[in-house]
Amino acid sequence: MGVKKRVLLFLTRNKNKTFILFLIFMFISVFILIGLTAEHGVKEAQENLRETMLGYFHIQTDTEHGSAELVDDQLVRQVSELEGVCEYNGLDVVFMHVGDIRLVPGRLTAVGDPDSTLAQVIGNSDSSANEYFALEMFRLISGRHVSSGDKGKAVVSEELAKVNGLSLGDRISLLPNVGKEERETKMGTVEIIGIYEMIDSQKTTDPNMAECDMKENYIFVDTGFVRQVMGEVLGEEITAYSHGAVFYVEDVASLDQIVEQAEEIPGYYWKGYVIEKNNKEYHDLSEPLIRMDRFLMIFIAAICVCGVIILGLILIMWTRNRLHEAGILLSMGISRYAVAGQYLLENLLVMLGAYPIAWILGFLAVGPIGARMGLELQLDSLSILAAAGIGCGIVTVSTLLASVRIFRMEPKEMLSMD
Repeated sequence: MGVKKRVLLFLTRNKNKTFILFLIFMFISVFILIGLTAEHGVKEAQENLRETMLGYFHIQTDTEHGSAELVDDQLVRQVSELEGVCEYNGLDVVFMHVGDIRLVPGRLTAVGDPDSTLAQVIGNSDSSANEYFALEMFRLISGRHVSSGDKGKAVVSEELAKVNGLSLGDRISLLPNVGKEERETKMGTVEIIGIYEMIDSQKTTDPNMAECDMKENYIFVDTGFVRQVMGEVLGEEITAYSHGAVFYVEDVASLDQIVEQAEEIPGYYWKGYVIEKNNKEYHDLSEPLIRMDRFLMIFIAAICVCGVIILGLILIMWTRNRLHEAGILLSMGISRYAVAGQYLLENLLVMLGAYPIAWILGFLAVGPIGARMGLELQLDSLSILAAAGIGCGIVTVSTLLASVRIFRMEPKEMLSMD
């Protein structure tokens, strides 16, 4: 009698055992399928989080503790060349008087204070990488951003442009905040190349706010302009950024590692700098996903171990009752491997018969389970194939464990057993 006939004969004659195996395989497959699908969904959520979250760090001089370490061009260049850093923006913030325009009025204009013409001028090596624009608090609506190659260019708010009837290509005068006699000699002019709008939460609602603190009056200029004007005021060449530099990373999950690499750059006293990392939100959001991922991995491993143990014990008991049958097969010249292979084939056929039911149950279950986890879960081909593969692995290991006695006992011993 061939192997196929023996397998079919056993399965049809032992319907109760077959049905029990069917149920066990089905539930094991369902749990594995759900676990793998959920784990895949968690990993996908982690990937989406890494792609959508903005990760950056800000290097500044530790002025609070009297440090004199500079964030100069050389330091910025070395940090920007680190693997994983995708862009950067060197920052300068100075207060300058506007010479031929009016600022959006605030508290100082109402009382006639001369400082009502004082604006916050923000120097940038790349204004598109300024935090206000990177975090989408401001959005460019006309023109372009200031870049590293610009000289005397500016981006202003649409409110400031409306108050003064400004448009792209117009020029405005900016005077350093020094004595009146010196202002005119140090005056610089910039060309408006971009106009930005603010989201509502950034707009000024406090009538007692000074003009220089109103975001409507922020003027973004290029680094070269700030260095030229302030260099003339100070009487020296400027090669450092007064407010440090912001560096953006490709993968927010690698931000901590990149900062560690930056602090290993030789030639700098890093205790004289302050490095602020903007990845707290990512850590807060990713930590629950990481814990969930670990739990699911443990869950899947536990199902596999429990499946092997439960199936192994059941099959060991059933195989003990089939030792006489095994002895007959061995005495007929059929090898021990062929007998064990027959048992494996029997179990795999039952498992493959149960898997479509498990797939249907898994399909119905992953939606509600995903909703409770806060994820949108769907069965995918990879999880289906992986679950089937793991199920076959569990069946194979369990069957081999149950077949150990076949390899240890002699045919005469088996035939002597009822």
